[in-house]
Amino acid sequence: MYEGIGIMHKIKIKKQNIPILLCCIGIFLFPSILRGQLLGSMGQVNVIACFAWFYGAAHKILVLPGRSKKSFGSLVFAACYLVGASFLLFYVKGNDWSAIRRTLLLFMYVFPAFFICSTIDGKLAETYSRIWLDILRVICITMCIFWAFDRLTSNLVQKLWVNLYESNTLLFLLKSGRFVSYYGHPLENSSVFLMLLVWTTISKDELTSKKRLYILDTTIAMFGLAICGSKSGILLAIMVLLLCNVGLKKMKYMIAILIASLALYLSGAFDMVISRILSGLAAGDLSTGRNTALKYLVLNGTVRFDWLKGDELQYDNPVLIAALEYPFLLWAFTGGIVFTIVQYLMYFVKPGIQVLKSKRWSCLICLLALMAFYNSNNGIASFNDDLLIYSINAWLICQITAKKRRKERK
Repeated sequence: MYEGIGIMHKIKIKKQNIPILLCCIGIFLFPSILRGQLLGSMGQVNVIACFAWFYGAAHKILVLPGRSKKSFGSLVFAACYLVGASFLLFYVKGNDWSAIRRTLLLFMYVFPAFFICSTIDGKLAETYSRIWLDILRVICITMCIFWAFDRLTSNLVQKLWVNLYESNTLLFLLKSGRFVSYYGHPLENSSVFLMLLVWTTISKDELTSKKRLYILDTTIAMFGLAICGSKSGILLAIMVLLLCNVGLKKMKYMIAILIASLALYLSGAFDMVISRILSGLAAGDLSTGRNTALKYLVLNGTVRFDWLKGDELQYDNPVLIAALEYPFLLWAFTGGIVFTIVQYLMYFVKPGIQVLKSKRWSCLICLLALMAFYNSNNGIASFNDDLLIYSINAWLICQITAKKRRKERK
């Protein structure tokens, strides 16, 4: 059976697989934009993913650091983060967050750290990664099929999502030619396609699975990033492909990728991305106006950053929203500089050091690509699943590298 399509036939629903399957259901079947439309602000919390972690912890599938000498440092770091970040969320004033909003943010900003701090068995790490990759493959193929169908039906499916989510932003992006899907914004779609590229690369280089779908996955990922019009996604994808396919042994992959990329280029798939890059170069700002807006607001004193004080985000101010498109700026503006530092230590520094120490370069390159993508837009600092999705990716990559280190010690 075709790998990735007959997914439920291949994956036995075992107790140990339930956490990752629940995460996939909560993230991909019930995305935050749909939950928000159905449940309002309460839908911003991914209850299914939360239950997935608690189920895994209760059945000792996911294990937090213990009191042993080996994991004592990790335990202290995790405890300090959980207490510190939770305290800061409620302590920092000026951002106009209600008590209910701050409680919800505990689940959006702090809860994903439970995944980052958890460990799983080495064999299970590979199983979880395969399940994650297979589901990403099915989703990406489905999105490409719907896009092709839309080309023949005047964007019938995309208009359906725009009407369902009642979003003027999505309508504007659709009219601009960018791909709107069940997951909403083109950047959300881009993240899924980039994740496919990341995990098929890790599967090829680090897992003991078959590599025959690598070229197919890569072609789908590049095509998807192109129709989404993601400049950062395309550039990071190229970086991953070049750095992870160096050497004579991988030359066959590089040749196939170049042929597939040329075919996509000749078909016009990259026209939108190239046009957006050229427009940015002509305007002297590749960030789509973010850097220009930030410079303007900082100079006139509208945007300022304090250590332990936040500011109210004015959603009706498009210049301010554009200026704070980077998550570290948005966190610093609304939650204070200290909170931002705490967040980056947990979600970027900790997994980055862990993967770097493993010397698994494909994993490190793929993790850095994800870090760069999620820092190129304000998704992880917004009220959605982006930080959770990034954290699960970083967590799985860390578990793969940890499995490799355990093997080397033996």
